[in-house]
Amino acid sequence: MLRQVSNQVLESIQTLSTGSLLPMKVILRKFLRALGFPVRLLIVWVAFFAFLWLSRGAGGGYAAFAVSVIVAGVVWWRWSRDRSRLACAMLGIAMVLALAPLGYLLIPLAASALTPLPTDPAVQIWPTGSGRAVAVYRYAPAAVVPDKNLALVFVHGGPGGYVRNFDRDFFTTFTNDGFEVVLYDQFGAGRSPLGDARNYSHEKNISDLLAVLTRG
Repeated sequence: MLRQVSNQVLESIQTLSTGSLLPMKVILRKFLRALGFPVRLLIVWVAFFAFLWLSRGAGGGYAAFAVSVIVAGVVWWRWSRDRSRLACAMLGIAMVLALAPLGYLLIPLAASALTPLPTDPAVQIWPTGSGRAVAVYRYAPAAVVPDKNLALVFVHGGPGGYVRNFDRDFFTTFTNDGFEVVLYDQFGAGRSPLGDARNYSHEKNISDLLAVLTRG
């Protein structure tokens, strides 16, 4: 008799435990299934930016985009097996929407050719070595003040920046304090020669600055 009661109690406990665990399993399964959808989109984006970084933007980023398209196709194919047509279509649309912003990043928004700046008689072209040269604006100290024998050299930002008129208007005021003022357009910017794009580098920009300081 006691054994029968114990068995009934154990069966009741197992029934209650199973009944409480089943909803949790269902909820967890649905949660993981819902979480898997954005994860698949994230995989496509990670593949794009990872290959873009590893390839250093080879082919203007189109190589990375091609890789992301392949990854999106593989993700769709693996997930769509044994799925309904509606589910496959929805994931396919999601993959296209995931690729759309990546493709938009590859569209050039700036003009391919910039309008050259008008000539300026104040510009001096200073060679800096290795077939490079920069456009320099040099202003001597004002004659009415003592010469400090010191030069202020302005280096503009970039890439794509150059010495603007307000830069010159501001820095030339220091000539009234006895300073020589030197401003220059970095190689390939402003009124400086464009040269070969393969000849651009941060190290060579530093060499240009040292050449300007040495000559100045």
